[in-house]
Amino acid sequence: MSDSLRILLSAIESFKALVSQQEPRIYVAFSGGLDSTVLLHLLAQERSLKTHLHAIHINHQIHPDSAQWAAHCHNFCDSIGVAYTQIDLNLPSTRRKGLEAIARKARYEALFAQIKTGDWLLTAHHQRDQAETLLLNLTRGAGVLGLAGMPYQKAIPLPCSGSANHGRPLLSVSYAHLQRYGHEYQLNWIEDPSNTSVKHTRNAIRHQILPALEKIREHSTAQIALCAEHMGEAQTLLERIARQQLDDTGHYSNVSIDLNAYQYLDWIAQKNLLRYWAKHQAGLHLNTAELNWIQQYTLLNVTLNAEYKLAHGCLKLFKGKLFYLTDKFKEYGLNLTDALQYAAPRKISHEPVFIQPLPQRWLEENRQHLRLCSMDSVAKLHRKHLKEHFQQAGIPAWLRPYWPVLMCNDALIAVWGLSYQPSSQPYEFRRMSTDRLALTNLSLTESQIFSFCTHKTTG
Repeated sequence: MSDSLRILLSAIESFKALVSQQEPRIYVAFSGGLDSTVLLHLLAQERSLKTHLHAIHINHQIHPDSAQWAAHCHNFCDSIGVAYTQIDLNLPSTRRKGLEAIARKARYEALFAQIKTGDWLLTAHHQRDQAETLLLNLTRGAGVLGLAGMPYQKAIPLPCSGSANHGRPLLSVSYAHLQRYGHEYQLNWIEDPSNTSVKHTRNAIRHQILPALEKIREHSTAQIALCAEHMGEAQTLLERIARQQLDDTGHYSNVSIDLNAYQYLDWIAQKNLLRYWAKHQAGLHLNTAELNWIQQYTLLNVTLNAEYKLAHGCLKLFKGKLFYLTDKFKEYGLNLTDALQYAAPRKISHEPVFIQPLPQRWLEENRQHLRLCSMDSVAKLHRKHLKEHFQQAGIPAWLRPYWPVLMCNDALIAVWGLSYQPSSQPYEFRRMSTDRLALTNLSLTESQIFSFCTHKTTG
């Protein structure tokens, strides 16, 4: 057995061990190039994997030979007995400069759309790809996360619910081993001419920088890929520290984090914490400029309110509390039952929760008449009397017009979670509130309230 075959089979065995208890559907992103051809051929030799194996070819319809490439991929899958799916993309017109990024984004969106909870999507990234990624990110001034390159395995959150997995079984395998395997098994693959053009930065690194480094020091590509592995371990430790610090103190949700609670940390630790919160709670990547802005307006206490526009949404600061908003707020009105049952958010131990106590008997008698509405849609005149209450509860001025109020038919019962109770309440409610009756404490989290404000509800 050749060294190349032994190394490649070992890589596949490692992947098999990872999924041995799952028996998932396995989808291979199959371009028809050497890398994905070798990966698909290797997987097809494994009986335990082949029955769950599917190839997905994304036809970008950019190159004149794209239809011929798609036909080649289909024929290859037929020859090795693997199910084949082809997806044709219609990319928007754009200047060539931005086409690669647009095509990549569209390709992954199409691939992710095919998979379901528990599935695996495999791509054929290898050792040289990892080295290129590290060097490319190095030229962009990346931190530890960027220099960690591509992970071997990554969870893919799915639009509805659950998650799938993105795996790279060949990430530690050199390109030379893939070439030897392809020739040994007389595989045919597509040579995309765009891969030889050095006008793209990644190709310039591949064809100019890495060969030069190999001449200076042998096995440089493998060592650079190993460096990415070390950086991945460092990133894991940084995230582990940030997660512990985030949970030890303070309040946060998937839309906000109270920075006042973390002033005991130096700025380096705060940045690490913010990056972790942004990535894992808010789904946001904070760059250096955005972090510097946060430092300016929190550590220096320049102002109580500030805003930073992003490509999608904005960051807002209010009394040291940072908010990430992706949508414009809208007025809303929901049946109370629907509102309380709507998509219970992830349990975050420190997420702000707003409680509304109601007389139990009165609630049972009137539940069908109760609605949760944005304040300005029904009670704008009351807002001017509530400034002190909102300030005590830490509600920003820009959120107050959309704060939930409880309505019974057309009567205003309460402003949710605040001590203020309007004089316009029905006599029946006022009387029962003064009785010594059992109270039901209804709660809404900050995440739920923001979901109402942005119409992400089913009510």
